[in-house]
Parts: sequence; C-alpha cells; structure tokens
Amino acid sequence: MDSRDVQKALREKLGAKGGGKPEMIQGSVTGTESCIAEVLP
Repeated sequence: MDSRDVQKALREKLGAKGGGKPEMIQGSVTGTESCIAEVLP
C-alpha cells in the first residue's frame, strides 16, 4: 500500500497538510474521529 494514497484522500476530504514517501507520510489534519475514520482504509 502506498501511504500517499491515504494522504491524498485526507487532503481532498479534510484539508490535510503534509507529505512523504510511499512507506510513510507525516503532517496534520483537523476533523472529528469519525470523519477521519471514514477516510482511512
């Protein structure tokens, strides 16, 4: 799994900021636990 796919979904749906490599991303996101959980695989 390419973690940048998760990053892209978080950015599109929740305005996340950050970056990384296929193995790991880092950054910040603001949202409720349920909103974030909906985006994560």
